[in-house]
Amino acid sequence: MKKKFIDTNIFLRYLTKDDPLKYDKCKMSFKKAIEDIKREEP
Repeated sequence: MKKKFIDTNIFLRYLTKDDPLKYDKCKMSFKKAIEDIKREEP
């Protein structure tokens, strides 16, 4: 499995929802990461 790095700020932005536009980008990034992981599974 390929390792991936996510900066802590992404988690904080997602949890605090302090900036709606950046929150949406974080949410989309997490969704894409989950889709990528599902595609890598045998």
